[in-house]
Amino acid sequence: MASRDKGKVRRVCRFRINDIHLATCHFHKSFLLSNAAFTQIYKAQIYDGSMVMIKKSWSGDRYWDGQLALENERKILSSCKGNYLLNLIGVSDDTPERILVFEYGNRALLSEALHNDTHGAMNWPTRIRIAHQVAMAIRGLHSAKPQIVHRDVKSSNIWIDNNGNAKLGGFEFAMRASKMGAYAKCPLKSMSSIDPDYQSMEHLCAKTDVYCFGVLLLEIISGRKALDMNHNPPFVVDWALPLIHKDKAILLCDPKIKPPFQNLKVVLDMARIAMRCVNSMCLRRPTMADVAEELKMISLRVPLFMKQGSEWGAKNMTTFKHYSNELPRIGNNGKTNIRAPRPQHSHPNIEESSLRSQRPSMLFGVIAPKPILNRDLLQVIDDAIAKKQREPLLPPYLKHEFI
Repeated sequence: MASRDKGKVRRVCRFRINDIHLATCHFHKSFLLSNAAFTQIYKAQIYDGSMVMIKKSWSGDRYWDGQLALENERKILSSCKGNYLLNLIGVSDDTPERILVFEYGNRALLSEALHNDTHGAMNWPTRIRIAHQVAMAIRGLHSAKPQIVHRDVKSSNIWIDNNGNAKLGGFEFAMRASKMGAYAKCPLKSMSSIDPDYQSMEHLCAKTDVYCFGVLLLEIISGRKALDMNHNPPFVVDWALPLIHKDKAILLCDPKIKPPFQNLKVVLDMARIAMRCVNSMCLRRPTMADVAEELKMISLRVPLFMKQGSEWGAKNMTTFKHYSNELPRIGNNGKTNIRAPRPQHSHPNIEESSLRSQRPSMLFGVIAPKPILNRDLLQVIDDAIAKKQREPLLPPYLKHEFI
């Protein structure tokens, strides 16, 4: 399968459904990365060692809605590509069920990074960089011919890596402009449904993405969820706009990190961009090209001393780099390779020859001295999750490799 991007052919691999089931232990919950309205995302590893994300539809009542959403996402991403878009690398089409395979690269959702304390707080340069990269991604969609409207720009559709670089995903509801220049109605579960202009006119356009980006920008600045019933008012826009109008944008800063006292104008300028984006009248909102250019200028003004210091990423992010080479892999040419790691250091009480004779079996980073059945494996994984152990269960002589 191939797709065209500005005259170039981009290859999309095919994966067998049986290999995907084996690589995810039949979509076991311990492989789950994210839940969406109609789809679920799991992690897996392909034959060359690369980590990937497997997106499938929910089972039950939402199955067919998920299948339609995945087919729409495949069509959109097969015809467009950008540096800040989550790359589609393969599909599984040997069964009627549509399953998509995306690059992973050890990424986490922006929503988790902003609202989950276990990841650590991002500094201001990282937040500015993420905002600028997402703006560039949306600008690329809006400049495509025909134009693409994402319709669901939100923090739970943005994936960031250890270095704080962002990629936009979640194209289930994305649409191209029709020949008449109109767009279909907005799905109720998408972020675009909160646009007041859409609520009054019931008509979508590219400025709907601008409104959603403004909400996202306020979320990045404040660390608050877009809609949080534990706050009053619950909608971040209703809370932030009065403060911006009173030139009190400093009160929007995420309390988990220190405000950039050396350059408060950075926060004020970002807040004013967000205020223009969430204007209730779509004609008064800026274009994403203007927003991306303004955020670029803001990023250039960030002083060097702010760029130094702890970067959000490797030590704060839950990663699988220690045992990514030991995960079951989606094999090449229809084969699934499950490799057992060879210990680099032997235990003083265990001879190396005995370790070879035991032929340890491994699946999802769980190593046992002898082969174990799938049902026993799943029980081991469930026990580890119940004890909140994020690291794989290992015998004593291998524990040092994961510290």
